[in-house]
Amino acid sequence: MKKLLLFSLLVSASISAQNFSTKKTNQQSEQTTYQYKPITTKHKKTSEILPFVNISNEKRGIFRVTNDHGEIEFPYLETHLNDTITFSGIDIETFKVPLKRLKNTVYIDPIFNTLDEVIIAGKRSPESVLLETIKKIKKNHPTSLHNYKRYSKVTSNDNFKTFFELELLANECNLGYHQDYISTLALDKLHWIVEPKKNHFQYTSQLFAFRENPIQYANILHKRKHKKFEISYVTSDSEKNDEYYIIAFKTDKKNWNFTNKTYPTSYFGTVFIRKKDFSIAKVVEKWETMLTGNEMDLFTNSKKISKKLSSILIKDEKTALFNTKIDGKYYASTFVNKTFKNYHYNSGKKINRNFIVKSRLFDHELENVKEIPFEQYENEKIETALKNKETPESFWKQFSEY
Repeated sequence: MKKLLLFSLLVSASISAQNFSTKKTNQQSEQTTYQYKPITTKHKKTSEILPFVNISNEKRGIFRVTNDHGEIEFPYLETHLNDTITFSGIDIETFKVPLKRLKNTVYIDPIFNTLDEVIIAGKRSPESVLLETIKKIKKNHPTSLHNYKRYSKVTSNDNFKTFFELELLANECNLGYHQDYISTLALDKLHWIVEPKKNHFQYTSQLFAFRENPIQYANILHKRKHKKFEISYVTSDSEKNDEYYIIAFKTDKKNWNFTNKTYPTSYFGTVFIRKKDFSIAKVVEKWETMLTGNEMDLFTNSKKISKKLSSILIKDEKTALFNTKIDGKYYASTFVNKTFKNYHYNSGKKINRNFIVKSRLFDHELENVKEIPFEQYENEKIETALKNKETPESFWKQFSEY
């Protein structure tokens, strides 16, 4: 958590200090001709407002976030009408639509529908399924050292402008279920898509200063703490989910022992469990909180900073997939981390900040394992240095679909 706090402060300080300037391109001369399409985002089934939805035209480098009323004025030119607009966010399924077909009100599907638990005679309760899953973690998931490669794309935008964007390839060594520290990302290749004007990033540990694997740390999968969670079955509209038990969880506990956060926050999510062997296929964790007063000290770790703020809205979502099967065990295959922060200052100033990391893990190696020393955040780092790793853009095309 110390690493996460240090990272949050570093990003906050660097972004606040930066006077972001767009490169001088032909678009700069076209800015006066921009048109603005009013968009409101709503829940497809309830028609309720969906705030803080990410809307982007990646081809043009245009990123926006709807406000707390689900509204935004999205800029475009006539030459953009055939471009694809992407909608994404903490609580929605990502989807894309051509700009020319974009309506003023956009109805968005939720990720899943939570229903009241129904106990059917002869069927297992969600409590018994979760307990069986926890008991079989050591059987179904890795408990010994292994190597793998990681492709990651990291994006951060501040008040609708891309602060930085990069993609990297790294080598890692992991102990699986038994590991209690963050893996060292030994950098192999690096590509800055958008480099910050003042680049304070020197190490991969600054970009990955958070725990990713819920099998290693999530309290809903803890052999004792899971009993304190409220759980229920979830139904899905997708037939592909018929092979899973889908269990929703939540807790009214707001301390570190249950949420893994230093500040008070709600914590909830879903666990996808394979019916055939009780292995974990997917875990989605979510945190939502509005901090005010002294609570902000716990997040910023600085009274000097928090005194300037009236409130901070924070939404986090972490998704982990375990689809790589080797010798009967399921290894992590995908990690996605999304964080949205909305800062309200006493002066009336507002800052919307998004941080997204998408990682794909592949080429797992179990036999000829190369151990990579754990590089502490404070110590000298060699393997994680973000230096001299530039690679031609053509290399990254193989990952373009991710």
